Parts: sequence; C-alpha cells; structure tokens
Amino acid sequence: MGWLERLFAFRTMEPTVGARVMRALGILLFLVIASICAVVVWAFPRQDRLATERDGRLETAPGTISATSVRHWKGRRTRGSTWELEVWYRYEVDGKAYAGRNVTFHHSTLRFSTEREALDARAAWADGTSVTVFYDSAEPSTSALTKEWKPVVFLVPFAAIICVICLLAAFFLVRDTLREARRSPVPAGEITRAVRSVRNVSATLAGASALLLAVHAMPIATHGLVVKPRLATATPLFMWDLDVHNGPPTPVSKYRFRPEGQEDWFEGRAWRFGRTGLPTLERAEAVKERLVDAHREDRLLVHYLPADPTVCALTPDHGGVLPRTTVLAASLCLAFMGLLAVVSARVLRRRPVEPGPPRGLRSRRIRS
Repeated sequence: MGWLERLFAFRTMEPTVGARVMRALGILLFLVIASICAVVVWAFPRQDRLATERDGRLETAPGTISATSVRHWKGRRTRGSTWELEVWYRYEVDGKAYAGRNVTFHHSTLRFSTEREALDARAAWADGTSVTVFYDSAEPSTSALTKEWKPVVFLVPFAAIICVICLLAAFFLVRDTLREARRSPVPAGEITRAVRSVRNVSATLAGASALLLAVHAMPIATHGLVVKPRLATATPLFMWDLDVHNGPPTPVSKYRFRPEGQEDWFEGRAWRFGRTGLPTLERAEAVKERLVDAHREDRLLVHYLPADPTVCALTPDHGGVLPRTTVLAASLCLAFMGLLAVVSARVLRRRPVEPGPPRGLRSRRIRS
C-alpha cells in the first residue's frame, strides 16, 4: 500500500507510531497548502494594487550595465534545460548611487529555452552598455530595466478553491485520526521504540551540524589565534579600481605590494581572508565604499603573512569557509536536534524497561 493510500485510508490506520506520524504529516501537508493559498488570496490583489500605484510614481534615470551572467539549469526529471540571464546595473538619483538587478519589477532574471537566445540577450546588455532605468520616486532603490508587469489577481479564485478543499481534507483527517486513536491506542513498547529512534536520529543530525559548524569555525579560530598576530602590513598599489562582481557579490580588485625588507613585489586580489563572498549586492557595495574611503584617507593597508606574502588581504578578518545561510541553517539544526535528543533521552530514562521474550523462546523461534 502506497503512502497516499495509507493517508486516505481513514478507517484502517494501524496502531503504530509510524502510522500516527504519517497521518500527522498528511494533516500538516494540507494545512501548509491551505496556508499558502490563503497568502495568495491576500497578497496577489495587494501586489497588483501596489504595482498600479507604483506606475504613477515611476521616473527614469540613465544607468550603466555593470555585469551580466548566464546560468544553465538542467532539470533532473524532465531533462530540459533553461538558461537564466542576470543583469546588474548602476544608476544615480539626486547624486546618490544605486545598484539594481531587476529586469522587471516582478522578475530579477530572464529565462530562455536555448543558449543562443540567452547569449544574444546578454550581448544586447553587455558590460558598460548605457540603459534607461525605471525607479520608484518614493523609494529610488526599487528599480527595473522595464516597467511592464503582469497582473496575477486572476489566480485568486483557483487559490481560494484549493484552500477550501485542503481545509476540508485536513478536518476529515483529524476527525478520523482521533476516532481511530481512541479505538486502537499505540502499545507502550511501540512508543518506546519510536522515542529511541527519534533520539538516535536527532543525535546523529545534531552531530553532523556540529561537525559542519566546526569546519567553518576552525579556520576562523586558527586565523585569529595563530595567523592574525603574525600578520605584517604594507601599502597597496592598485592595478585597477575597486569594484563589485557577482556570483556571489564580492568586492574585488588587483593590487601589488612589496613586503618590508624585500625587493620582490607580490600580487593579491582578496579583500579578506577565507571566503570573500557576501550575501547581498548591497553588503558588497558597502564594503567596497568602506575600502575606497580608507584608501582615499591613506588608511588602507595590505595584511600579509611574512613567511608567505601570497597569503594576503586588505583586511585582517577571516570570512570562514561556508556561506552565512548555511551556517545559520546548521546552527538552527544543531539547537533543535540537540534539544530533541536530550528530551527523548530523558523520556526513555523515565519509561519503565519492558522485559523482552525469554532467550530460550527467542532461540526456538529462530530455529523454527
């Protein structure tokens, strides 16, 4: 019997923890779908209303394409391919510089079914190309290269129907689950085995999360305790201006410096040790501006390791080896799974140990 058949077999739920969990997951699934549809019913009309109001506030400003990239996405099941074009641009409003990446106000990228179409579009928006940027006068950071948008309010009736169906399905699942639970309660031994499995799985996931965090934290700790106190400084000579590249957003430049007491020049590109990528373009732009200001004030130095000057950066900090989202996810997983492992272990200690069948009887069953 498949999981769908078990889910909708209202009156044949087995008296096991696994069956109860499957039924609870089914109820949760319907509630999640209903919640998403409810958000659609509320958000889509609001989105169209805000887009209509924004059209009356749109103004234009000259902009310049700063970077473009084409990514290839290949479907695992359909075996189809999609090429996605990202376009980054810069513009100024009232003397203040802004950066954007929205092709339209609803989509930040363009998708093509063939590589040739994506490359042709990229050629039309090559680096340094002058473009017209449409921005919201009430919030100049909200911008796009085209002002067209597609209404989505027509999806609201379909979302409302799906929401009602999922709520009814969740109601009937809850009703039949409670009835079946009263008729056939789960045996105590089955509960003990389920709690033991939860303890083992949660402890394993917590250990994996801790190991992942250690992989990220060890280079930072080693750098702070061993490498950073030994760093020397030198004045950089930039070979091109500081800029921001995408994928992930990173302040980049190429600089040269001569270590103290040496005649050879060394080259560097990193603005910090370890991972140089940042979560958003805005963060990268802010770091770049901070470095530019320090360079203008003659405060910007290259921090390098005297034993190996190729190990260098513009700041003495270390960015670790993992993205911030991965570190955050691992931290949440460690906290939740660790708590779950502790709670399940305490439950097992408080539950009485149920004697198993005699060894002789067990051995006779094996021989038979």
